[in-house]
Amino acid sequence: YYGGGSTNPFVSLYVLPLVIAAATLPSRYTWGMAALTVACYSLLMFFYIPLPHNHHDMGDNAFNSHVMGMWFGFVITALVVAYFVVQMAQAVRSRDEMLIQVREEILRNERIVALGTQAAGAAHELGTPLSTMAVIIGELQYEAKTHPVWRDALIILNEQVRGCKRILDKILANAHDKGAVSLQAADQLLAEVLDEWQLLRPTAQYIYSPPTDISPTNIPFIKVDMTLRAALMNLLNNAADAAPHAIEIHTHWDTTRFTMEIHDHGHGLDEEATLKAGSAFFTTKKEGRGLGLLLANATIERMSGSVRLFNREAGGATTQLILPIARKNA
Repeated sequence: YYGGGSTNPFVSLYVLPLVIAAATLPSRYTWGMAALTVACYSLLMFFYIPLPHNHHDMGDNAFNSHVMGMWFGFVITALVVAYFVVQMAQAVRSRDEMLIQVREEILRNERIVALGTQAAGAAHELGTPLSTMAVIIGELQYEAKTHPVWRDALIILNEQVRGCKRILDKILANAHDKGAVSLQAADQLLAEVLDEWQLLRPTAQYIYSPPTDISPTNIPFIKVDMTLRAALMNLLNNAADAAPHAIEIHTHWDTTRFTMEIHDHGHGLDEEATLKAGSAFFTTKKEGRGLGLLLANATIERMSGSVRLFNREAGGATTQLILPIARKNA
């Protein structure tokens, strides 16, 4: 009003609130802002105090000043509009990416829930045939005392059946306890998992390299449930399936994270496997279904950890598992 009304070169700044409202607010507020800015501009065309001019030099200087003001107003408008539009576009892209991730997580969780339901049903159904197999194996062992070759084979078969029954018992116990979580020393957990894994895969070999400065006072504790043990078993199986050579296991930690790396001596990961590893039903194995790594990823991410697969420079692939360290009093 006091700056010349509609003749003020900065009157174009009325566009800024309209642009911001159009980009951020619902349509009814945008139309309201449009009506307000048009009304203000229209009023300033009739009601304003003219700008004072230098009467000794009213020609080109006054016009040039007006043009410079218009240019400056345009620069301000362009900068502000560009800044807000860029920020809002980034926010929209971030939101879209987040929605895509959430949608993928929902789909993955739905698959996992379906698998869990089927696994619970299978655990109940497999109990009877496994018990029958155990009885038959016991009878065959009694009759095969004079056949060393059969006796050794039946011992291995009996251990495998017992291992299957232990896994089923743990599945049912975990379902009954609703995923009870406890704190356990990382080295103790790894030792138990490796012992159980060796029972299920007696021909698999591994080389474990713990930190050299390990002591009873600096061993980290992590949150453990049955699903984490199963996830570790799946990762070990994947590494052992990659090549017949012994896998290498390394662990290290700092004040907040426990890291476990499993190195295999296979052919490594191709580009497709690097991008799709951990996706549902993607696998590079002839007899695999891609569920092991999918479930391991879901379990470890649920425990605020992460799993990463990458190729080694010396050949083969590395599976890196990171878990947060828990406090004993937490």
